[in-house]
Amino acid sequence: MKPRVVAIGGFDPSGRAGVLADVQAISAAGGVPLAVVTCLTAQGRRPLSRPVDPKLLAAQLEAVADAGPVHAVKVGVIPDRAALRVIAAFVKGLQAPTVVDPIRVSSKGLRLSGLDVVDFERLASHHVILTPNHQEAEGRYGPQLLRGFGAIVVKSVAPGEDAVFRSAKRPIRLKGKVLPRSSAHRGTGCRFASVLAVQLANGHTVVHAARAARRAVRKFLSTPILREVS
Repeated sequence: MKPRVVAIGGFDPSGRAGVLADVQAISAAGGVPLAVVTCLTAQGRRPLSRPVDPKLLAAQLEAVADAGPVHAVKVGVIPDRAALRVIAAFVKGLQAPTVVDPIRVSSKGLRLSGLDVVDFERLASHHVILTPNHQEAEGRYGPQLLRGFGAIVVKSVAPGEDAVFRSAKRPIRLKGKVLPRSSAHRGTGCRFASVLAVQLANGHTVVHAARAARRAVRKFLSTPILREVS
């Protein structure tokens, strides 16, 4: 049976980032995608972001749970602490493999979240994996950032290199060739975390899952797509 994976995050109408990108990545990785929207964004010439009411967010999560089993969760943009409380209750109640991509600013510079790095500790649990990039981690690696998380995958610790940190274990460096990317290749972090969630739902280790997620992102970057109008 294909794993049912719920993507929780922002809606970008271009489909190049946010839950639409998550849905594409989950499906391509062999999962059944479900989507819950935390905020509505416009990332074109007039960038704008507005959070979904927490009651509507909670109702969406309830509807997803009522629709059938959830085998993994991918969390993207959490706009504020009210949304964080709702999502944290859902994740802790579910106890399924969960990947949290702590996005605060879009690749185009649009502020998407008012959370600080330490706010994400509210989601900490042994079944939750955090996937910040180098800037989002703000230099806090290993035990300093783990704080109860099952693992942390820090993206782009060096060009073409990610690092997997696990409690009481040496970090594992995942290295590869740096690929060029166009302005249209947005949402790489969304896709990485989504594929990671599918792999974890299938019972793979975080290191195996991270390698599969890297391959998926490399395939995405190697595929020419229509450039956006700047």
